Amino acid sequence: MLTVIMPTYNRKDVLFRVLDAFNRQTFSLSNFEIIIVDDGSTDGTRESILQYCQSCKISIRYLFQENKGPAIARNRGIKEAKYPLVLFINDDTIPADDFLEQHVICHKKWPDENIAILGYATWAEGIPVPIFASHYLIGEFDKIKGLEEARPIDFITCNISAKKDFLINNGLFDEDFPYAAHEDRELGHRLGKKGLRIKYNPNACVYHYHIFEDPKPFILHNKRLGAALAIWESKLTDERNVLFEFGLRDYSSLEKIIKEVLRELFFNSKVLPLWLWIISKFIKKESFQWYIYSHLMAQAQNEGFRSRKFLMRLTNKRKEQNVS
Repeated sequence: MLTVIMPTYNRKDVLFRVLDAFNRQTFSLSNFEIIIVDDGSTDGTRESILQYCQSCKISIRYLFQENKGPAIARNRGIKEAKYPLVLFINDDTIPADDFLEQHVICHKKWPDENIAILGYATWAEGIPVPIFASHYLIGEFDKIKGLEEARPIDFITCNISAKKDFLINNGLFDEDFPYAAHEDRELGHRLGKKGLRIKYNPNACVYHYHIFEDPKPFILHNKRLGAALAIWESKLTDERNVLFEFGLRDYSSLEKIIKEVLRELFFNSKVLPLWLWIISKFIKKESFQWYIYSHLMAQAQNEGFRSRKFLMRLTNKRKEQNVS
């Protein structure tokens, strides 16, 4: 028996595709519940969910909070869960029919409290995937393809289940993270020090149903990733190197410094509209498009990182002045 925990924010149309898929599960519908934590939606999610619950076969609990981010939403879901297994999924990831069954099979195989199960995520059939989003999602799972066990830092909340007691006793999501950005991997990194192990089951599959049309907001989302990276870095002591794979800048050699300086000059956010215009008008080769997009996203992340670092220093300075 398990509890599915799903934060949501202004995605009611896709959310019902997800819920319909849970109604089709091969796993007994009476052996799981879904907790939807609405993170301050303004699109009529509350009314639509309450109406949906009147006719659905599954147990759904709807919780509302002011917009505080998915870390706080998931923590609330964990505390409210009534079953020993908790499964995290996003509001735009549609589970396969045997999704829950696959997670439960693995937990029966590995019943130890410190074992979590990571499933696979791919694009929903028929969803157009533009080149600027092509490495999103799939790249994360390519890194663990063919493995039975992932790293603790691969705690990816679009499709992962864990024992509730292990989370309660060893750590929840850090609520200093305000966005859906690195809050899950940071938790996995912390729990790894408490003995967390993650088994990977690619047969526990979800399908990402998110249509990306405009590259600008997608690229600028990387500013949030950079801000989250700054928060994460501030909580580490001597493990800063674990953040390099998530975009933390490495200035350990002259070559790397030159690369970052050039990126700063040619791909900063002030020239983003110009690059997007150039791509739309003149660049047709996808590999070249991706080259430009990747630098724009990396630079956006770096700008977000620096902005958050500055804000954190300013906040700390004010606190010191207040104390003195």
